[in-house]
Amino acid sequence: MSQHTNAIVANGHENKIYELSGTNLTQQQFVDTLSEELNKSIPFLEVDDTSYEEMLKATGVPDSYLPMLIMTQKSIREGGLESKNTDLDFLLERPATSLNQALFNLLYLK
Repeated sequence: MSQHTNAIVANGHENKIYELSGTNLTQQQFVDTLSEELNKSIPFLEVDDTSYEEMLKATGVPDSYLPMLIMTQKSIREGGLESKNTDLDFLLERPATSLNQALFNLLYLK
């Protein structure tokens, strides 16, 4: 039985919290990787919280979601959501899919 199945049904995983994160990267690194996969230059637009809120409102995001989304974006920008945990690789029993491969799969494989 594999580790990911064990985590669901086997003894020893009760009350265990697994952090399912991959390799940490900046928003700029994400945009650069996307640009590489598309073979196209994609600009990275960094906005302040006020501008981000205006952008969200303009797309119809309900006001009740705005504080949470703005706080999340701020945490990402400041590195507050980074994790050095390797639980994902452990549970998958292999390295997590790279960002390049995941974007390729998303963009080109249907």
